[in-house]
Amino acid sequence: MNYFEHTVQIKRTQQDGTEKTVSEKLLVRDLTLDLALNKAEAMYQGQGEFDSIGCNLTKIAETIGEPAEHIFEAKVQMIILDEKTQKEKKTNILYAVWADTFDEAKQRVSDVMNLNMTEHRIVSIKETKYLDIIS
Repeated sequence: MNYFEHTVQIKRTQQDGTEKTVSEKLLVRDLTLDLALNKAEAMYQGQGEFDSIGCNLTKIAETIGEPAEHIFEAKVQMIILDEKTQKEKKTNILYAVWADTFDEAKQRVSDVMNLNMTEHRIVSIKETKYLDIIS
């Protein structure tokens, strides 16, 4: 499965009653771009006029956690010793992490990575603009 970033422009009513066109981003998990696009557009059916302005493949490998207030992106470096050359091989993996706070996101990534026997290092964690992850 792949993760696609889908961007939609939609008119939303603001708190003061005025309408404003806003961009919303979703992370969609599916096999192909077309399937991801259809799944994301189905979410917006019945919500008024909207335009799909982009759907791109991301480098996110997996999601961590259950739905929470924010979605963070964590970059984890896996460190593997090459037995032939005796040198370390470092591979970066991106995760989408559901969490209410930065500290909670960091803890969730640590908890999942500690289940793995591979040496690792959390390189970065940043908050994303994704509103939801659709599987």
